[in-house]
Amino acid sequence: TRPADPADALPFLPVWAAGQMIHAKITYFDFQNGSGVRFLSQYGQAALPINNKETFYTYQGLTTDGAYYVAAVLPVGHPSLPADGSSVPNNDWAAFSENYAAYAAQTTLMLNGQPDASFAPNLELLDGIFRSLKVK
Repeated sequence: TRPADPADALPFLPVWAAGQMIHAKITYFDFQNGSGVRFLSQYGQAALPINNKETFYTYQGLTTDGAYYVAAVLPVGHPSLPADGSSVPNNDWAAFSENYAAYAAQTTLMLNGQPDASFAPNLELLDGIFRSLKVK
C-alpha cells in the first residue's frame, strides 16, 4: 500500500539499533522494474534535534517480481536545520525532550513545505537516480 501519511515508521533496511524520529517528504515512485518510497528521516536513541549531520534521504523499494529489495541511504541537508544536534533552545534539554513529539511534528511539516530543490543535494536529482535504476 502507499499511505499518504503512515502512522508508524516507513519500511527501512538495513535495520538500525535506533528509532525513526521523523519521516518527511514521502514520495512513492517507480524505477525501471520495480517501485518504492523515498523519504527523509533521522534515527536516534534519544530526543535530539533534527539536524543536517544526521538527516538522510532514503529510497526503499522492491522489484516487480519481488526478488530484490532496493535500499539506499544518502546524506541530505536543508538550510533551515541546525548543523548538528548538539544544542536546543535555551539549552533546556528536559523541556525539549518533554515536548519532542510536537517538535518532531512541526519539523516534519516545515520540511514537507520546502521545495525539493532547496535541499542539498536536490531531492529531484536524487529521485532521478532511482527512477533510472534497473535491477538485473
